[in-house]
Amino acid sequence: MKIETKFFGNVDIDSNEVISFKKPILGFEGEDKFILIDIEELDSLKCLQSTKTKNLCFIVSTPWVYYNDYAFDIDDEISNHLEIKSEEEIEVFNILTLKDDFESSTINLSAPIILNNEKNFAAQIVIGDEKYSTSHPVKGS
Repeated sequence: MKIETKFFGNVDIDSNEVISFKKPILGFEGEDKFILIDIEELDSLKCLQSTKTKNLCFIVSTPWVYYNDYAFDIDDEISNHLEIKSEEEIEVFNILTLKDDFESSTINLSAPIILNNEKNFAAQIVIGDEKYSTSHPVKGS
């Protein structure tokens, strides 16, 4: 399968790697199919690229690169929705807002993306913890 991407031009992807969002990314309810693309020069970052919309791409990272004490619970509803059977199936990503000066970039810790990497089902959830915001500095705590 070939898709147009924002940063990499036309890319051949394996349809088995397409991630189906069971609960959409906030503000993007019509977009439910994405692919993760590695950014070779920046191994801690990935592109979460829409398979439908060329210019819809989020830069994501695992939160523990920046905040090793980041923690939250996944409720039973989301676990069931994503068909999560064990902790080993879960990957967590957070959306970054990149600035020209990377040190000024931020990471959204209040709304992580939960991925069941066995089924390729995902959902963005909102954490009700006041210590996490949508714009934490990427340099960590």
